Amino acid sequence: LCPPVVTFLVFQTIQDLKAQKQAIINNTGLSPIIKAIALARLDMCIKKLKAQYVNDTKDEIDGKTTVINFLKNDENFTQRATAYGLMVDEGHYSAARSFLTIIAPENQGEIDFVNSQYMVLDILEGIRTQHSFTPTELINLENIGMARNAYSGFARASYSYVTGNQLRPPFQFAAQPSPRSKEITKNEVSEIKCYPNPVLENSLRIDLPLSYDHTQYDVKLLNMNGNIEKQTWIRNGRNELDISEINSGVLILLISDIDQNVIFTKKIIKI
Repeated sequence: LCPPVVTFLVFQTIQDLKAQKQAIINNTGLSPIIKAIALARLDMCIKKLKAQYVNDTKDEIDGKTTVINFLKNDENFTQRATAYGLMVDEGHYSAARSFLTIIAPENQGEIDFVNSQYMVLDILEGIRTQHSFTPTELINLENIGMARNAYSGFARASYSYVTGNQLRPPFQFAAQPSPRSKEITKNEVSEIKCYPNPVLENSLRIDLPLSYDHTQYDVKLLNMNGNIEKQTWIRNGRNELDISEINSGVLILLISDIDQNVIFTKKIIKI
């Protein structure tokens, strides 16, 4: 259905697929079911081709700049937000600020994302310091971070950067940690590595320290509605998760010990 395409033909292939989508949308002779299936398959192909292009290009000379230009006009806000993030990662703060003015958020979660990023850019550009934000501004940022939407995780990261404190919204599905879990969370959580993030391919790697007591850990990836998208077991050391069947978006990673005590959580973005 969607075979790999050589990198230099990806952009044109995506445009061709979009043209096919529009033709299907305009075709009044197709039944709604057939039309929905055809559009879903084309969307899947377009998503895979975008991921292929980003993955093939990002590590080349000036590759991130090429990827930014590829994503910044995408119709999907998540892709445009990724372009913004790459600008910041490259240290192009002025360009990132200008891009925020035209990123075109369409819902409250996206608007909150933009507002929280302005605060981060103020610090990165030396316009303000961590101590110059008013209590009202910090409360607003905290409220954004505690909201439940696809972009509230960015606001929590912004809050941590601005204040040095972490926001921990309550997850109804999170078990109460045992004494061993508390010890891991307090002293060793920084040793858990989860990468790449964002996930540009279909593989998520998780490194667990060999010093942990247990030898097996339960891993769940949940969407922002709290539904489990993937569940599996991992061991101490390096682990690789295939997430090719999960749709693009924001996910919550939960790692629990064999007693189902949550020892680690992290926001993951799949492109």
